Amino acid sequence: MLLFQIGACIKNKLRRRSLDRPGGNEKTPNASVAKKEIKTQQNSPKIHEGWWAYKEVVQGSFVPVPSFWGLVNSAWNLCSVGKRQSPVNIETSHMIFDPFLTPLRINTGGRKVSGTMYNTGRHVSLRLDKEHLVNISGGPMTYSHRLEEIRLHFGSEDSQGSEHLLNGQAFSGEVCQYALSSAENFILFIF
Repeated sequence: MLLFQIGACIKNKLRRRSLDRPGGNEKTPNASVAKKEIKTQQNSPKIHEGWWAYKEVVQGSFVPVPSFWGLVNSAWNLCSVGKRQSPVNIETSHMIFDPFLTPLRINTGGRKVSGTMYNTGRHVSLRLDKEHLVNISGGPMTYSHRLEEIRLHFGSEDSQGSEHLLNGQAFSGEVCQYALSSAENFILFIF
């Protein structure tokens, strides 16, 4: 099952998560990864726990959550007021079939895709190189999005690991693809 979640935060907020690469627009399905380089970031995951927490109060202390990110930095205001932000619980009973959706297209320009793989302490990330552009179009999108990063989320137990829920249930893992619109101010999550 392929589900779409459209993000609501502007690029400045997402840039903190290394999503700031230029774009392109070629076409060929079945992209393959040519180069993988594994790096581990030196920062401990605990350094970023406050930014990644989704609880308002932890042991009496304020912890930043998405609804407060706009207060931390005015450039992130949309994160405070957006209604469809990741992570989400997808209720399949609320999903509507759209017979007019076109097939999802992944365009690589006939080239192999390369990038650098990182272990962030929160997930494994493949950040695509600038020279090898991948564009995603079709489905519910009215224009092309440039693929920037692929993240693998997994947990230490089979019952948790995914960021998103399906009918209230977490899964052992998930793959998230992050792509920027051509205007570079809107991000698309495909998981």
